[in-house]
Amino acid sequence: MSSNVSGTFHILSLLARALAYACFICVVLLCFSVGFLRPVLVQIQTVITAFLPEGLRGVAVIPTPFGGAFRGDFALIAVVLFLLDWLFTRLYESYK
Repeated sequence: MSSNVSGTFHILSLLARALAYACFICVVLLCFSVGFLRPVLVQIQTVITAFLPEGLRGVAVIPTPFGGAFRGDFALIAVVLFLLDWLFTRLYESYK
């Protein structure tokens, strides 16, 4: 029983970490006008935005001098996902 719970927490930890890194990379790339990658980033941005809660969408979107925008909503989600990763890792270690 505890090995199933432990395995579930491990998988949730890895998933939260991967999603957090993806959001963080998007935050950094969207700060710049990246030319040929722009259409791909717009599609990724649209997908991520669709999963955000209604009240969080577009919060703290700040234009940058590099031609892009800092997405505060994506940064906040990345922080929450990193915290979930930490929590799931702790739970994984306690059930191991």
